[in-house]
Amino acid sequence: IQSSSATMALILTALAASQITYSNALALTIGANIGTTITAILGAISASLNGRRLAGAHFIFNLVTGIVALISIYPLCLAVDFLSTKFGIGDNNYVMKLSLFHTIFNLLGVLIMIPFIRPMVRLLKRIFVEKPDTNIELPKYLNESVMEYPSAAARALLLESKRLFEGSIFKIVAHALNLHREDIISDVKPKKIVRSSQDLIDLDIDDMYISKVKTIYVKIIEFSTMILSKFTLSVERAEAINKIKVANRYFIEIINDVRGIKRHLDRFMTSDNVYIKKEYDRLRRKLTKVMREIYRTKSDEHPERHLERLEKLMRKVKSRDVLIDGTLDKLIRNKLITSEMAAALAEDSNYIADISKNLIRAAQLLYIDSDTIVKEFSEFPDAPMQVGDHFIQRKK
Repeated sequence: IQSSSATMALILTALAASQITYSNALALTIGANIGTTITAILGAISASLNGRRLAGAHFIFNLVTGIVALISIYPLCLAVDFLSTKFGIGDNNYVMKLSLFHTIFNLLGVLIMIPFIRPMVRLLKRIFVEKPDTNIELPKYLNESVMEYPSAAARALLLESKRLFEGSIFKIVAHALNLHREDIISDVKPKKIVRSSQDLIDLDIDDMYISKVKTIYVKIIEFSTMILSKFTLSVERAEAINKIKVANRYFIEIINDVRGIKRHLDRFMTSDNVYIKKEYDRLRRKLTKVMREIYRTKSDEHPERHLERLEKLMRKVKSRDVLIDGTLDKLIRNKLITSEMAAALAEDSNYIADISKNLIRAAQLLYIDSDTIVKEFSEFPDAPMQVGDHFIQRKK
């Protein structure tokens, strides 16, 4: 790897030993400054975007400075001779003269490049463009074209919310339980699924949130706000849009609760203590039943038929909380689990209840109430509807 400081040491040594001439040494000094850019270039290969930009700036600085120095090498030599007399450097002391030339050369480069820093930054930003992260999930239905009409925008908002729910949210919850979605939606009994699924699934919830949820969630909230501000909507239509926003808020609450339960579940699901393991398997079964019913709800042509079953499941989850049904008291009284296990179980039982509640609420809004939402936007009033700066006449 080329080093300008090491090269300068060699040049000075060779010059002092009369192995090279003074003019040769001047040319080698300029070349050494250009050559050292290879170090930065090699280092930038695996660097961040800004690291590559910095290496590019280093290359431009040294190249421009080198070209200017080559063009003005004789005026620079005259300047060195003039300054040498002022500093008391002898006419034949070429080593000191070379050091002085190197100093002037670098100072000149700084003075030349300072005015061009901002243009150079703009140039490097155009050359080294940040590529979009291919791992980031992007919205599929939300785009400017659907914002032409409120009905199209509302339907796109609903479809995007369902896609987020059925894909990422469902997957995060399933993997947090160390279960697979295929098993949850199958006809196999939840007890058998949980019993046969004892391997831990590696899940980085924060990474999943950033890559699969955050961008779409932000876009949905932004899109719904645009609909409410762009179109003059009736109270019922505005309420329909807000229902979709509320469903998406439930998604974030679900992820926060899942984040809370994952650490304890992984630890106690594989515990040697059969009693705590049994309780955590019971929690997994509860949520499996809820998720299976939600899947059947969204797959049914008449999802409203599942409303009663979903509400019944919600009541069951609440009533079978370990703090309410006496399970925790029994385990503690008989010293079957430690106090640490008891605290974790009480906390996680509450998390499971909250996750179940929010899953059911989101499913109710997106599947059972979705017909109402679509209907609100498919029946247009006779009065003109404002769309941006225009008025469009709609008929029922």
